[in-house]
Amino acid sequence: GTACSSIGGAGYPIPADKDIQVNVAYTPDFKLKGGTKAEIIDFNAPTNSFAQFDGASFTPDVTGSYEFVVKFTSNSLLFGEKSVTETVVFYADDTLAPTLGEFANKQAELGYYTDLAEDMLSIAETATDNCATTIITYAESVTFNGVTTPVDRNADSLLFTATGEYTINYVAEDYSGNKAFGSYTVTVVDTVAPYIEAPEAFLTWVQGGKIK
Repeated sequence: GTACSSIGGAGYPIPADKDIQVNVAYTPDFKLKGGTKAEIIDFNAPTNSFAQFDGASFTPDVTGSYEFVVKFTSNSLLFGEKSVTETVVFYADDTLAPTLGEFANKQAELGYYTDLAEDMLSIAETATDNCATTIITYAESVTFNGVTTPVDRNADSLLFTATGEYTINYVAEDYSGNKAFGSYTVTVVDTVAPYIEAPEAFLTWVQGGKIK
């Protein structure tokens, strides 16, 4: 629940939810009661952060702890003016999975499908994330005729041995390990005519009723 303190009989609740997301703007709400006032004395971000408090909100740009030093002051007839300074710590984490963009279904010829690596790169380029600038994408499995077969995450091609619709199931992962799952279909066709390679010329010698 909400943690409360008391200054001269006027309580102030500190925000109970102090776990926040990276690159999501956050406005601390102290929900002051009575005549209590809050003054932000200092704001400290992680050393590798460029986040700043603009007087109302801040946007954590890296994971880690963001500290507010807050002076709470109350003034009442019974207790007079009293103040207390508290350090409120917000921890920014990245638990949001990447958001996948659109990727169109494809058609391919029977045999080796060599566009897999290019597909994964295109999916990564259209995906977005609240924290990561680089998103890793890889094929996880292929489903055909109701049967799902795992795919090595480093695979850059597939072998289609029959015509029909294949579903490629893939993963988009950020550096915090958050994963988004998607899929697209590849319709496999066979439109290439058979090719027979014959020698340019050959000679048959017949001698005494026997082929030489």
